[in-house]
Amino acid sequence: DKVTRTIDGTSAVVYEGADTTFKDLNVDLGAYTLLIYRVEMRDAQNQSMGESAPASAIVLTAQGSNRVVHLNWTESVAWMIDSTQVYKQVEGHFVKVATVNTMSYSDTQVQNDVEYRYYVCTFGHYAINGLMRPLVNYSAIVAVTPSDDEPPATSTLTIDTDCEAVNNLLSWTTPPDDDL
Repeated sequence: DKVTRTIDGTSAVVYEGADTTFKDLNVDLGAYTLLIYRVEMRDAQNQSMGESAPASAIVLTAQGSNRVVHLNWTESVAWMIDSTQVYKQVEGHFVKVATVNTMSYSDTQVQNDVEYRYYVCTFGHYAINGLMRPLVNYSAIVAVTPSDDEPPATSTLTIDTDCEAVNNLLSWTTPPDDDL
């Protein structure tokens, strides 16, 4: 069997052998925008018997905003995705914070100006009986620091001028401060 990895358009054989599993330890998942694997099956005479559909690693992105972290990910696989688990580093350990059936998640249990680290893991299967279950696909770990990047709300100012009394009456409305 032969495993070919394509990183941002450049392909290389990363494994040749008889095992039916392969763990790629020589790639930084967070460094690339597209990472695809393809497996070619070979018989005892090293003749090609066919190859798999391409499958990508999960590409996870994170964006921090005011007291929220938005996670989005993409993956392209030939199997059905049953669920996706979202993990967050808490006190030095990763803990599952959500199971979702979408390709996004927003974490509102964060504070501004604190770094958070996340990864996602999908679980899936082929529709053919007898094949290994579950198929597990991991993203790279991403780090993000939310911050208050929203401008403050504006007040409405009203001026009533009384020219005879020579005075101005200023009044304003203050929008609610959601940062309190």
